[in-house]
Amino acid sequence: MKIKYITGILAACIMLLSACSLHYDPLSDYSDVTVGGSDESGEGVAYKNRAEMLSQYENMYTRMRDNQEHWCLDLLLLAECHSDNAYAGTTGAEVVPFETNTIDGGNSVLERDWERYLTDIATANRIICYIDEVPDATFPQSEREQWKAEAKIYRAMILFTMARIWGDFPVITEVGEDITSENIEAVYPQYFPQRNTEEEAYEQIEKDLLEALTYAPDNTGDKTRLSKSVARALLAKVYAEKPIRDYSKVVKYCDELTAEGFRLTDNYDDLFGMNAEGTDVKMRNTVESILEIQYTSGSGNWVAWMFGRDLIDWDYQFSWAKWVTPSRDLVRAFDSAGDEIRKNEAIVYYDCNWSNYYPSNNYAFTYKYRSGVNSIIKLRMADILLLKAEALILQDAPDLAGAASIINSVRNRAGLGNLPASVTGSKENMLDALLTERRLELALEGERWFDLCRHDKVEEVMNDLNRRDTGRLPLVNPYTEYSYRLPIPQLVLDENDNLVQIRGINQKSMNNCMKTTQIMNIRNIFLAMTAWAFVSVACGNDSPGETPVPEWESWETIAGDVKVLVTTNNRIQDLLRTGVSYNTRDNLSPNCITLDPGTEYQTMDGFGAAVTGSSCYNLLQMSQEDRTRFLRETFSHETGLGYSYIRIAIGCSDFSLSEYTCCDEEGMENFALQSEEKEYVIPVLKEILAINPEIRIMGSPWTCPKWMKVNNLEDLEPFDSWTDGHLNPAYYDEYATYFVKWIQAFQNEGISIYSITPQNEPLNPGNSASLLMYWQEQQDFVRDALGPKIKSAGLSTKIYAFDHNYNYDGMSDQANYPIKLFADEDAAQYFAGTAYHNYGGNRSELNKIHNLRPDKELVFTETSIGTWNDGRNLNTRLIEDMEEVALGTVNNWCRGGDRMESDAGQ
Repeated sequence: MKIKYITGILAACIMLLSACSLHYDPLSDYSDVTVGGSDESGEGVAYKNRAEMLSQYENMYTRMRDNQEHWCLDLLLLAECHSDNAYAGTTGAEVVPFETNTIDGGNSVLERDWERYLTDIATANRIICYIDEVPDATFPQSEREQWKAEAKIYRAMILFTMARIWGDFPVITEVGEDITSENIEAVYPQYFPQRNTEEEAYEQIEKDLLEALTYAPDNTGDKTRLSKSVARALLAKVYAEKPIRDYSKVVKYCDELTAEGFRLTDNYDDLFGMNAEGTDVKMRNTVESILEIQYTSGSGNWVAWMFGRDLIDWDYQFSWAKWVTPSRDLVRAFDSAGDEIRKNEAIVYYDCNWSNYYPSNNYAFTYKYRSGVNSIIKLRMADILLLKAEALILQDAPDLAGAASIINSVRNRAGLGNLPASVTGSKENMLDALLTERRLELALEGERWFDLCRHDKVEEVMNDLNRRDTGRLPLVNPYTEYSYRLPIPQLVLDENDNLVQIRGINQKSMNNCMKTTQIMNIRNIFLAMTAWAFVSVACGNDSPGETPVPEWESWETIAGDVKVLVTTNNRIQDLLRTGVSYNTRDNLSPNCITLDPGTEYQTMDGFGAAVTGSSCYNLLQMSQEDRTRFLRETFSHETGLGYSYIRIAIGCSDFSLSEYTCCDEEGMENFALQSEEKEYVIPVLKEILAINPEIRIMGSPWTCPKWMKVNNLEDLEPFDSWTDGHLNPAYYDEYATYFVKWIQAFQNEGISIYSITPQNEPLNPGNSASLLMYWQEQQDFVRDALGPKIKSAGLSTKIYAFDHNYNYDGMSDQANYPIKLFADEDAAQYFAGTAYHNYGGNRSELNKIHNLRPDKELVFTETSIGTWNDGRNLNTRLIEDMEEVALGTVNNWCRGGDRMESDAGQ
């Protein structure tokens, strides 16, 4: 079994946080550690008995049911938004490229899909490879053969999906062997495989399905099972594809399904409609459905609210823009055909609070997945029948009449008449009619892009789309012969030298993607997390008489698979640099952690610390040699901790030399960087950037200029104080200009600002410099002024909301601050996500906010040490900061964060 152990709790902890995978055999969800053992002869076995294999078998079906994100949501994004059927819907950076044809290897959707499809395959492989070895005499051979056949169908489905997306990719059919010093040369290619050709992938798919036909269960009416009928339907679809195209077999397997009793339902809405009471889906297991994933109330079909309203929970998650918005071109196709029945089942219009593609009072939504109890129909007979019609048209001796009969039966159910003779008499016209019929019948079910690819229609249809559909975002890259396959994720390529990118992917685009989507490797994550949790910034020379510590050498000199910095609470080990290697042996350590590299979560943006005026002042009191060494040890990826994110103040902070803003005299013409920035902060930032040019910088203001303040929003009386007060709404525009000027001023110094927050601790009026900014104020300010100003200035700087404590400082009307902000989609469009501090409340708030708005990022921006948390007690801080901050934030969806300085570190 491919199980890896890491000894030592520090190395184990960091590996849990990393997004590392061998991309060969991700562990299936049923833990390898809890099953297996030895047979009577003492030989190791993966599963000891039928019960253990049953758990793996049931886990395969559980995965199939729970695959909504990559096997439904993402598949529709690819097949519908990347075609002419839909717009992206939301403005997320991972979603829009599917509409504008700017998908590159850094796209997070492709990354998660690649990993999850491989995990699906690993789940099937463990059944296929191990079921015959289970040493259980009560486990019938007939049952073993059936389960293996079902696993082969499952594997073939996943391979088919991957083949249609990527073409050439590693076809994995075995479970990786344990790596030993004796076999590493032989086993290495299993873990870092090369791409198989598309033809080889289809050959394996065909082999799996044909073998499964012998032992798979018959269709018994339960359409959730991987039956012989599913294998036949998949074979019909597979033989229609170019690599092993055989139209006679498409016809053969369609006819076999017809002989089994599969046909069109009498009414189209039997497939997607609700019952009369609106409490459940109208029908399950229809005569048309071949494979469907079924859900009942509370069983977790959450995709409904990703596409629109959930009809059994009307307002749930309906405060933000949805994915896969039906396009005007699709609406026009329905209207041109007079196809009201299928249009009304595919598209619905609601009022909403965003207007990305349609007026907010008449906005189009995908409707086939309309409630949490709707089934996801993966295979249905209409698709197979239309593929038979396609085969009859394109076979060597076309049967246009037979094809027309099939197409007409599909049209008649939709209330449309038969195709006219002018169409049925021409092969070319019939093929056009077939593609139109497939588009309307299967709209928003994940087939359109693959239909265009199968018929080499991508360039013809997509490059002319902006002319036909003016509501669509402009096409950035024209479609070419290389557009038919999507890029392999860059992260996968970085980790596997045996993989090469798909032909035609623009390398410049890939390089840019690597720069803009920073995926931290194992070493850098560990260094950053260790430094973040264990190091407070304190600047100064060594005490007299101390022996100088030699400067760190390159991390490459440290042996081990993972590089580790170790600090113990008694400081016997104080930032000791060492290494840890993977171990495949059994380990009885209570700190042994088994990794599941097939499961990934959020992308990490970076980890680091605040760089304040006071810390920069102290740094500049050091000699150049000492300061350079300190900064290298802190920010260098090659020899230091590898800090990759910095937070600085916009104006003064509570760690500044004085109170000030960059515009203390009324009027934005008086804006200017002040001496603290010019003499201390900027010089230090430039030295840091010389060491680590890729560092990301966040800016946060502690207060606006005093002349912009009022005492409250009712009286609007001027408020001449560095602390407390509110931003006068009359100055929203000027204050937004203030942000833009500040960002541009740093740009002029060669310092790029990656992100900002509108206000540090907006619920804290008592800081040394502060400003109250309740959620209603921040919503108005960002929606009406800050967001538009940053956009119109052409800045890519991200905006993060809130920037305060988990408990919202106990203010009940400010609870769920960011969720209330994001309820206004016009405001939400400008926010990348939410920033948090940990001076109050519990880190579980992060997970709650993520679940409410999974489309928004989370970052952790401030913690510190002082008298309030026994900050000088390393024994306490080491453990609590690791648990609460280093692990606690990342394990609750944060993409990284900064650690503030201690009160004694100035």
